[in-house]
Amino acid sequence: NTKESENKIEVAEKETESVRSELVLTLLDQPSANKRLQAVNEVNKLNSVTEKILKALFTTLNNDENVNVRLSALEALKKYTDIPLVRNGLISSIAIQKSPMIQMELADLMVILQEKKAVKSFKKLIKEDDVNSSAKEKMEESIQSII
Repeated sequence: NTKESENKIEVAEKETESVRSELVLTLLDQPSANKRLQAVNEVNKLNSVTEKILKALFTTLNNDENVNVRLSALEALKKYTDIPLVRNGLISSIAIQKSPMIQMELADLMVILQEKKAVKSFKKLIKEDDVNSSAKEKMEESIQSII
């Protein structure tokens, strides 16, 4: 009987994860920034993520018009930096970001990860005229910490 109960609990947990995953994908498509933030918060409750959810988080990080939603997506992705898809996606994202807050967060993260592949992207951003001077300083510091 205990075995049967354990199986039922396991099935229920898998169903909950599945429903939560679908909820995340649905909420990320909502016009309301609050709903999209809620989606990212739901990701944080998941025990594991699918490639589909990770890709949805990257779409959010790289394209959402709301900087808070993008920052939340970045926060959620930080938990999965051991996955090559996530690590490479974050490196690719550096060149896309226009928000100084996100550029600085990515700079900090790349130092923590000691990600040498990020240096080239940071150097390129530093040369751009429209990049915030504080963000440029942060990226220069990060390059020094990584090399």
